[in-house]
Amino acid sequence: MRVTGFIFLLAGFFWLVLVAKLGIPVSARKVFQEHCNRLPISEAATYSRSDVERQMRDVLSDTLQRYPSILYGSLSMLVGGLLCAFAPRRATKDT
Repeated sequence: MRVTGFIFLLAGFFWLVLVAKLGIPVSARKVFQEHCNRLPISEAATYSRSDVERQMRDVLSDTLQRYPSILYGSLSMLVGGLLCAFAPRRATKDT
């Protein structure tokens, strides 16, 4: 039972590491590139406050929608920790 708990702990840890290292920069880069392509190419373009606020809201909502979930890794680590904490331990011989 404790081995299963440690497996869950390690799986959750690796999930979180992969999400943090690979998932977040990739999703942020895609959102950034898409929103940059929407802007006019003209260097003389000016933007109103409402245009800037709308772009900021769009970037935020797109980023949150593409943000990889840490829920699975966190739940895996929680289950693994609970299994390790409450699983019976081997009896040790006192000499």
